[in-house]
Amino acid sequence: MPAAGAPPFLTNPDEATPSDSKKQLREKEGGEKHVVAAINRFKGKNKDASVVPVGSHRFILHPYGKFRTIWNVIQIVMLLYVAIMIPFRVCFESPAQGFKYVWELLVDVYFWADIVLNFLTGYHHHGILIMDQWSIVQKYCRGWLI
Repeated sequence: MPAAGAPPFLTNPDEATPSDSKKQLREKEGGEKHVVAAINRFKGKNKDASVVPVGSHRFILHPYGKFRTIWNVIQIVMLLYVAIMIPFRVCFESPAQGFKYVWELLVDVYFWADIVLNFLTGYHHHGILIMDQWSIVQKYCRGWLI
């Protein structure tokens, strides 16, 4: 059973059939990319539409995968470092030199890499795991990137 607030074609199986094309399903849903879930559901690949990885690609990361979890823990450490050191450097006019300069450069590179990584990480939409590259790009550009 799909999550509350799921798209109409997932809550009423009579609305979509296996013979419906992806284009027809997109028109029914208003153009959202996760319509492939309806096709997968009716093909019998997965009985529970709430866990269908829609538009899976080998370079797209699962949002709760091991790599992404470790990445997020490292990000917490980096954010704590930045939250402490930036005010310290501004208040005491203490420039980063030597190892501190290299470390802060690595922190900056890490955050730039995080932006790229967010374009390659799936997300959940109404309880459905979306792994479609274009949908991820659109969601990230309309949300956290702004």
